[in-house]
Amino acid sequence: MKKIENGMVIMSVDEYNVEQQITLLRGMFTGFRDVFPLSLDALSLAVRCHKGQYREGGKPYIAHPLSMACMAKGLGLRDDALYATILLHDVCEDCGLKIQEISESSQVRNAVRLMTVMQYSYDQTKADVKRRYFEDLLQSREALICKALDRIDNLESMAGVFERERVLKNWRETYHLLMPTLKRAKEMFNMRDYDLLHILRGRIRSALVSIMHLYQFTDEEMYTPYGHMSFEQKPVHSADYKLENELEEFREAQYSRAVIDVGAQLKTADAGGTPKLDSSPIV
Repeated sequence: MKKIENGMVIMSVDEYNVEQQITLLRGMFTGFRDVFPLSLDALSLAVRCHKGQYREGGKPYIAHPLSMACMAKGLGLRDDALYATILLHDVCEDCGLKIQEISESSQVRNAVRLMTVMQYSYDQTKADVKRRYFEDLLQSREALICKALDRIDNLESMAGVFERERVLKNWRETYHLLMPTLKRAKEMFNMRDYDLLHILRGRIRSALVSIMHLYQFTDEEMYTPYGHMSFEQKPVHSADYKLENELEEFREAQYSRAVIDVGAQLKTADAGGTPKLDSSPIV
């Protein structure tokens, strides 16, 4: 049951049972211990570090990384370092743990470091810090995917909890900095993540559109460049943006058809036939 206190929505623990998520994830990690050795330890550390902490709105803090990890599970991800990064991404920034105290692996430590804004010097403007933060996420697949899941969970839970100006700040940061970063990643990362990044961008875009309508943000509020350093400034509801999305979907459909064709040709080869691979480029 929800109640309102000082304009804030408070969610009871009964309504949001983190134990179910812990049990679900621990079951997956222990059932495939050889696959998830880092994640099992990270789960225990995250639960200890976030014990007694609550997010604005009344949820136990641990609910946030748990929701992200369950989201990753729902997407079919089976990357041990990614789950460990997800579960530990806030322990340095919000629990005072030092990066060096994360013993899981250097890969996880680096990803958590990149997720931690506090590492940057605030001699720069906030806009400069944020831009560098999002650019540096491209150094780590785990950090970037973790950030996308982090922002999805935050966008989908902030309505009715944050004040309008804070929601707008998150909206603009997501639209002007994170979305273009994810788009750049689609061109940089291994093709196995192409569909994943498309799904993540699509879910973020849907959240942005919902929030835009809920709060009735004006074009001026949304599309003024973030600190005059915007990566992406095309309105989410404009004809140009729609055309860009349609072109992107067309290219992805071509890519998917090419993968299917190659698979069919390889099956023909396995059956004793001669595969004829089409070497024509994908637009």
